[in-house]
Formats: sequence, C-alpha cells, structure tokens
Amino acid sequence: GTRLMRLPKGDAAFDKPFATGWPRGSREVESERHLANLHGTFYEIPLLTNGSPPAFQLMRPVASHAKQIVDFCSWNGLLVMSGVRADATNDGHVMVDQERHAGLWFGAVDDLWKLGKPVGRGGPWLDTEVQVGVPSDAYLMTGYDQRKLMLKADRDVQIVAEIDFDHQTGWHSYKTFSVAAGEAISYKFPDNFSAHWIRFTTNAACTATAWLEYE
Repeated sequence: GTRLMRLPKGDAAFDKPFATGWPRGSREVESERHLANLHGTFYEIPLLTNGSPPAFQLMRPVASHAKQIVDFCSWNGLLVMSGVRADATNDGHVMVDQERHAGLWFGAVDDLWKLGKPVGRGGPWLDTEVQVGVPSDAYLMTGYDQRKLMLKADRDVQIVAEIDFDHQTGWHSYKTFSVAAGEAISYKFPDNFSAHWIRFTTNAACTATAWLEYE
C-alpha cells in the first residue's frame, strides 16, 4: 500500500513559491540516477528497475542549501540548474545571456555534495491527536548528524521510537520514553546511531509532538 514518508524542512522561505512559481521537485538527471530538490535539500533516490518509479524509501540527503534553484536537468553529461542570481557573472560554471537576462549554472552532479551538509527540522507529530498503537508516518533520519529529538504530550504516556535500518526486517523498537503531561523532554542521538527512518507509537491516546532537529 501507499506509505507516507516525511522529510525535514529547510528555511521558511521554501514554504511558499518563488516569484517564478514552485521549483522543480524531482526528476531523472542521468541514466538511472534520480534527484529531488525538496524544501532546501537535494536527495539522491535510487532507480532500481527501469520503467518503475524511484525507490523513495531508499532516498538519502545529498546537501542542504539556501538557494532559489528553480529547475535542474542533465545536458551533455553536465548538471544544469536555473535560478542564477541577477548579478551573476560568467565564471566557468555560470553562463549568462545578458540580452535575455538569463543565466544557467553548469557542473557535475557530484558538485551538489559541496553545497552544504544536510540539515533540517520537522517531525511526524506536531500537536497531533494520536491513537494507541497507531504508528506515526515514517520520518527520514539517514545522512544527517547532530540529531536531537523533542517529545511532548498532554498526558502522561510512554512513547516508543521505532527505527527501520535495513528495509528488510521491518520496524525495531529503539527506545521507550516516559513523557509527563505538558513537559517536553529532549534526547540527543549518539554519534554512532544509524537508522534510515524513524516513527513513534504511544501507549495511550493523547495529543503529542515528536520533533527532530538535524544540525
């Protein structure tokens, strides 16, 4: 069945469309290589089978940025991106057509890794009405470091963090948190912690928040 997966958000500027409209979200850029540019982060998404949709459950963040990248594609083995600043000049990567007041950036796909390390914030619950034993949506964890979790609920509950680390053996209980009514608790994941996705369940119906910060 359809599985809803949630991703960290970047700068609030990405909450609304640019002056030119919403930017390109996702496309194949090279043979069997798929990229997505979502709310300030580029992701690499494997193409496992020709003709099938990308394997979003295997997506990994490449880099986070604060740039208004409007569109991207591949051309003659290069990655091409639009959204170049109006005052940009030709520098070997940027080509500007002064008559059309338009510019494009040309480079290698692997240049994306230089934009900045993946960061973001968000979570599967934000003052959400939660039912007993009904898990939250999956939330992306892989490829980030400096990961912190904040949990809150309107009553005393146990919240279990479950992780998927191999896409084969399902969800595994990682840690159970005792949350007191109205009191936020914080948890920092250890540096050697590894999981692709995380989700949460509770032992009582409540209004809960599960918020993650990746710095």
